[in-house]
Amino acid sequence: TLTVTLLKEGSEIGVILAASPGRKSPVSVTVEQGSSVLFISYNRLINNCTRNCPCHRQLLKNLMWIVAEKGLVLHERLDCLLRPTARDKILTYLKNFSGLENGLPFTIPLDRNAMAEYLNMDRSALSRELSGMKKDGIIDYYKSTFRLFH
Repeated sequence: TLTVTLLKEGSEIGVILAASPGRKSPVSVTVEQGSSVLFISYNRLINNCTRNCPCHRQLLKNLMWIVAEKGLVLHERLDCLLRPTARDKILTYLKNFSGLENGLPFTIPLDRNAMAEYLNMDRSALSRELSGMKKDGIIDYYKSTFRLFH
């Protein structure tokens, strides 16, 4: 299992697959806390809506936003994974969450195991690199709360 992205409250899954009938989903979803799922039939949604109605325009806006957002999330993940060193991967990931405000604390949504998985790294290598970065004065951290000084 490989974590590709993390979903937040109100996130959607399967939007691209819904418009690709007959395709088997290449993904699975794991929920850490209780959740509710709303299933919407793509065909009923599209076929019961005329092109000139406001809901059709809003649906197209929403779908375009969803696809764009998913593309950006995947780009951020690839940006981390394509970095040549463990330190570069970690810094890229942390900078995505920090808001680029040096020295201000921020919390990431991952524990060490999930962070290692997300960065496609061994957990011990991740911990070793984080310790080295802390020693070098690049970051400070406690559990999932970090500060960047780089």
